[in-house]
Amino acid sequence: MKKLLTALLLVIAFCPLSYSAISMTPYLQALSSNSVFVCVECSTADTVTVNYGTTTGFGLSSKSLFIVPTSGGSTFIHKINLINLTANTVYYYQAVQGPSTSTTTSFRSGVLQGTGFRFCVMGDCRSNPTTHGQIGAAMLGMNPLFSIYTGDYCIDDSYSSWKSQYFVPDELNFISKVPFFGTSGNHENWGPNNQAFFFSPPSTSGTPDYYSFDMGDVHFVSINNSVSYTVGGAQYNWVMNDLSATTKRWKIVYFHEPAYSSGGHGSNTTMQSWYSNIFIPKGVDMVFCGHNHFYQHCISGNLRQFVIGGGGASLYVPTSSSFVVKSAQSYCYGVFDVTSAAIHMTIYSNTNSVVDTLTWSKPLGIHGTENSGITSFGLYQNYPNPFNPSTRIKFDVPPGNSSNVNVAVYDISGKTVATLVNEKLNGGTYEVSFDGSRFSSGTYFCKLTADNFSDVKKITLIK
Repeated sequence: MKKLLTALLLVIAFCPLSYSAISMTPYLQALSSNSVFVCVECSTADTVTVNYGTTTGFGLSSKSLFIVPTSGGSTFIHKINLINLTANTVYYYQAVQGPSTSTTTSFRSGVLQGTGFRFCVMGDCRSNPTTHGQIGAAMLGMNPLFSIYTGDYCIDDSYSSWKSQYFVPDELNFISKVPFFGTSGNHENWGPNNQAFFFSPPSTSGTPDYYSFDMGDVHFVSINNSVSYTVGGAQYNWVMNDLSATTKRWKIVYFHEPAYSSGGHGSNTTMQSWYSNIFIPKGVDMVFCGHNHFYQHCISGNLRQFVIGGGGASLYVPTSSSFVVKSAQSYCYGVFDVTSAAIHMTIYSNTNSVVDTLTWSKPLGIHGTENSGITSFGLYQNYPNPFNPSTRIKFDVPPGNSSNVNVAVYDISGKTVATLVNEKLNGGTYEVSFDGSRFSSGTYFCKLTADNFSDVKKITLIK
């Protein structure tokens, strides 16, 4: 009996018991103006509690809403919804499971319509943890509100690949503070671990496979090339209806395989049908893709597509084509600054050198009135002047005008920073707004050009 008791004690001593423990740094997804999801990987399905609040004293808490087992990892992903957030506010959070507690960290809640924000874009970070880590650290330094990933997080959907190629230390540090949205790539596909680690924000699609969300003045749509995307299919029809229903000023779509690209895997001809049948008729402003491991700016039907596939995977060689505006064989990520009136893009390399820049402007509204006393084109001084951050610009168009009217703002070097009007207008007096919130203080110039007429006014932004 004594020998049996001794043997049992040895078994207990050397065979670890199952206990609750947080296995990995918690990370953030599905951000909105009033909620966010915290994803916590744990050794058991025991409930996780996340304490959160506007100070490190917290004051609010939420518990596991969904629990999904990983495949081959013997762990569980707990998905906890932090609710009742105030828009555009810093919150602190900490996850707790049994005796295990995560480090307290912070994030900013989403913004409401009319509020500007910054986001980052990156894709194809698989197979190169070092470069991927560089880019994760660089994006954190840009202080975005959230990021968008265009797929191919790792070489396959195995648990070991996710842990060694996607959840690297710099990436975990980034996504613990900055929520990410994403779509699946052709390597990990929409496999069980992808679905375990990822959380799609609820949307009218009724499925986590593809979704949409709003942030500020932008409507974003995520398309999934790893499930059926045939023309006329369920995903295709939902995207058509979703883009028809939104009233947001800006529309942005992202997916993995580019409709137009030259070099690497080339173009996806099925997605070209989406372009002509949905994206262009529904007024999509820009498209983000990955799949091809480089940077490439393409235009088809006046719709701009950006291949931002330099997140770490071995680079491909971009080639020229009639639809290619610019290419760079570079590891890269994008930074996008959004206001109601404009979106400014900067593409950076993994060492933070600038690869490309571009600005889209969308006037806040051209308000016109008839004026029978107008005899010629005219540009008035802006008001207020100086201004911070916005100002109104007034101009006259004579009756019988048959030419295009262009109103643009230039910096001191003569570079166009915003195009406010570029269309044919009937006779009248017009007003348009210029939002300078993303520009530095200084002197700028507003120029009206139409037919043989040109006039310039000096405007001053003081912050």
